[in-house]
Amino acid sequence: MSKKNKVRFGLENLHVAPIKIVDDEVTFETPIHIPGVVGFNANPDGSDVEFWADNIKYYFREVNNGYTGDVETALFPDEILAKLLGWPIDEKGALVEIADATPAPFAIMGQFKGDKQAGRFVYYNCQAGRPSNAHSTQTETATPETETMPLEILPIAIEDKLLVKSVVEQDSEAYDSFFTEVYLPEFLPEG
Repeated sequence: MSKKNKVRFGLENLHVAPIKIVDDEVTFETPIHIPGVVGFNANPDGSDVEFWADNIKYYFREVNNGYTGDVETALFPDEILAKLLGWPIDEKGALVEIADATPAPFAIMGQFKGDKQAGRFVYYNCQAGRPSNAHSTQTETATPETETMPLEILPIAIEDKLLVKSVVEQDSEAYDSFFTEVYLPEFLPEG
């Protein structure tokens, strides 16, 4: 009986891991858990290159520019916003939005359920935008507001490959230790 999923659903266990570049080598900080994930969307970004010659489509190539998307949480912790968006937390504990702050690149990781087994994913090179937030009065019920952060997800060069994302399912060797450090693939020799 196959253990491969036919469907995926659910989302939990959101983590981010800031990128560090030391001597032109990409490394990642230890993943940080963000509680209260509500949703994550990644929409392909790229285009198709077509070249016509001899009255036919002579050449075709898809250009993979990563993804655009967003992540929605109950509330982004101030420490995470400070780290990802480059905003300071002042001496009195206030998070201060600086208009010309420099966002930090990071990996985003999460977990999903499936009909056969759970899985985990990592997108390697993300940059966050300012999260949307709303405030409204309480009515008969206290409905929580959420925050949505836009994301640009770009390819990143690691070991001569342009990596965008990896997905592992529960039967993978990488599954158990997935959130202790950013998973990097081990490529089989070509030949």
